[in-house]
Amino acid sequence: MHTTYAASAGPRSRRHHDRGFWLIAYLFTVVMASSTLPTPLYPLYQRADGFGALIVTVVFAVYAVGVLGALFLAGHISDWAGRKRMLALGLLFGIASSATFVASAALPALVVGRVLSGVSVGLVTATATAHLADLHGRARPDGGPRRAEVVATATNLGGLGLGPLISGLLSEHTSSPLHVPYVVSLLLLAIGLAALTLVPETVRRPDPRPAYRPQRTSVAPEHRNTFVGAAASSVVAFAVFGLFTSLAPVVLTTLFDTGSRLVAGLAALLVFGCAAVAQIPLHRVGGRRQQTMGLAAMAVGILAWSSGCICNCSHCSSPRVPSPVPVPASRSRAACPPCSPPRRRTGAGRPRPRCSWPPTWASPCRSSAWASLRSAFR
Repeated sequence: MHTTYAASAGPRSRRHHDRGFWLIAYLFTVVMASSTLPTPLYPLYQRADGFGALIVTVVFAVYAVGVLGALFLAGHISDWAGRKRMLALGLLFGIASSATFVASAALPALVVGRVLSGVSVGLVTATATAHLADLHGRARPDGGPRRAEVVATATNLGGLGLGPLISGLLSEHTSSPLHVPYVVSLLLLAIGLAALTLVPETVRRPDPRPAYRPQRTSVAPEHRNTFVGAAASSVVAFAVFGLFTSLAPVVLTTLFDTGSRLVAGLAALLVFGCAAVAQIPLHRVGGRRQQTMGLAAMAVGILAWSSGCICNCSHCSSPRVPSPVPVPASRSRAACPPCSPPRRRTGAGRPRPRCSWPPTWASPCRSSAWASLRSAFR
């Protein structure tokens, strides 16, 4: 539904609302970035507490519970309680989440911090999206809603991608990698809370205030098939997003011998960044065609990622495969990870075998991956 705004506001009021528009975009970006700060840090949490990939997935699940609970129980309250009030509440939950991470790196604190972060994201996502539309409509009453839609999508997905990059970069250059990223997040969220005082309110609170009730979802019978299809596609897309961001750092560390947290952050930024950029050329494509193209691209991406993992696992765990290319004796251990003994890395808490892409990967690795895929689909 497109809301029409009056064009009678003066230039000063329009500038005020336009400035508030970009302040809300900043606030939205910071909240979303703060929610993905732990992504490249999960191997460090695992090393500190000794839990496995299953617990990492559970931690992501409790975050999703916080997001969905906030969306359904409080996502609509800003329509009558005010945009700024709900945004301030979401920022406070985000600050509490970052403070929890700063206070402790134990697993219980990680779970509590993720739940608080999920509630913050749920409160801010719905409210900030509506507030951006309101502010844009008052700043540019003669323009369409396209700018607000693009900025809301870019700040949402772009923030999700910036979070892992920031935490990966900070954790690589500090002696407290599990604390410094959240201290920076605290400062950025506090700045956003202060900047919120400069943003105009766009909702008039009714008097008397309506009684609270949880948000109800209803779809017209003629649109239910379209709604179910779009909802199912969204669930699949965000499930894949969650799976990738939760397990990608672990996979990079254990299979590809890439212990760099910056690389893990760049991997997450690449995924969310591509999702944000894809909105620009595809906004004129029909919804059903977008779903088909998106699901097809996602299937290709999952197949490529899984093939890489299978390829590396097969090459590291199978007996040595003779290579048609002669390997010098001085490079035999580096070129054949199965022959390399476990070694202890600097800063690592336990030895682990070297599992990396060898220089002569083409023939043995490709053949082992192809054999694994053929046996899997028989």
